[in-house]
Amino acid sequence: MGTQTRRLVDSLKRALKAAGITYRDVAAALSLSESRVKRLFADADFSLDRLETICALADISLSDLIRGAAADDDRPVRLSLDQEKALADDGVLLTVFYLVLAGWTQEDLMANYEVDEIFLTRQFAALDRLGLIDLLPGNRVRLKTATAIDWRDDGPVRRAYERAALSEFLSADFESESGVRRTLTGELSAQSAAMIARKLDQVRETFVELVKVDRHLPVEERRGMGVLLAMRPFVFSVLKSRHKPD
Repeated sequence: MGTQTRRLVDSLKRALKAAGITYRDVAAALSLSESRVKRLFADADFSLDRLETICALADISLSDLIRGAAADDDRPVRLSLDQEKALADDGVLLTVFYLVLAGWTQEDLMANYEVDEIFLTRQFAALDRLGLIDLLPGNRVRLKTATAIDWRDDGPVRRAYERAALSEFLSADFESESGVRRTLTGELSAQSAAMIARKLDQVRETFVELVKVDRHLPVEERRGMGVLLAMRPFVFSVLKSRHKPD
């Protein structure tokens, strides 16, 4: 099986997982046994009709599937310390880089922000000098990084912006902004806590995968979304203040 074929199958599996579709669901849609479907995935033996049926089941187009496969090697990357510092020192440049990572073009930026071509040329040129993009004729850009960046936990960007960003994120009225916020507390064993951690990792993987797929949609069909996944040992101060000392 070729590398491209494997990436296509892996992309299909991720799309099904993100949509909560099981092999049993696929089997029912194709009028096949579940074991036969598993063999199809193992051998990557799909006719075009079957592939389109499975894509429809996962509510994605065949072109979305192909784009997802093409992005399969787009793993989060870590920038050099100098690159991170340069972005942390210039909030405007960091913003432009963030939007370029999200697939925004010069036309998108000019239509949605109060910027002109001269301003963007300077920003793109700065990103080009940092080795983050190739600046092409017509102010087109080509990324020289993956679209997902693994910012250093104690690096310049997180130190400069994470605390303020987290404060803004949590202070919002989630309900009025069509958001979702759930706060849960309880007592768990180490095994149960590990299970929750794995499920949080699965949510993160689903989010990252959908970001990759939706990156190719027009800007007006997308909206910036933030997801905070967190878990730690925690006892509310009201309880902690009444706890007997060890």
